[in-house]
Amino acid sequence: MDYIALKTELTTDPKGLGYAANLATTNDIANAALYNSTTGPGAQVLTLPSLTHDEFAMLIAPVVMALSTATTALQAQWTPMLQLIGGVQTVVLNTQTLGIINALSADFSTQLPDSAVTAATTKMCSRCEVQNGVGVVAQWQDIAKATGRL
Repeated sequence: MDYIALKTELTTDPKGLGYAANLATTNDIANAALYNSTTGPGAQVLTLPSLTHDEFAMLIAPVVMALSTATTALQAQWTPMLQLIGGVQTVVLNTQTLGIINALSADFSTQLPDSAVTAATTKMCSRCEVQNGVGVVAQWQDIAKATGRL
């Protein structure tokens, strides 16, 4: 965690989360809770960095089941791609991969609607995650260290 950036976050409160009162009373636990909250003005939807093989398999399972009744052109286009991806343990959600998933959704919109893609590939994140990466959680000790009390 970048403690200089965290100190700036706490002292400037750019999203108006209300850190100031807790800083005045040295309530690091309360400020950590504000920083880690997935609701309010600091929260934001972010794309996940990756999906596990099983998460990805569950996402595309309806497409795989529908592929046998799809047009020959769709079968020729998607069967090799899905077989390749099926062997991967972790699917990194970079621009290229998201483009492929969105194209698959466009071709199989009934089986893989945009809402399913969004639900599987994004997460409502805290201000901490927005600044430090999905899955990062600040502890009270991080707040204390950033403010010079630890």
